[in-house]
Amino acid sequence: MAGQGVFDQILPMRFVTSASRVYVSLAEIDPNGDRKPFMGAAPLKVYNVVPKDDNTVHIRIDIDWPEELVVVASVFYFNGS
Repeated sequence: MAGQGVFDQILPMRFVTSASRVYVSLAEIDPNGDRKPFMGAAPLKVYNVVPKDDNTVHIRIDIDWPEELVVVASVFYFNGS
């Protein structure tokens, strides 16, 4: 995904429900290379993570950089007690 500033994103996640525990991290992606995650200079923040019953996860993130950057969201979820 690409963006700049604070914005919302809906991630399709098979098997996720509102009862799932979901964790999200962000990393910059090199758009000119092999598209692997790397530690860039931009501060990346995850503000909200909301699993939903329609098999999606609603996230609110902040890419604190003066221009649009390409980032990847890594998602871990757990369905259980």
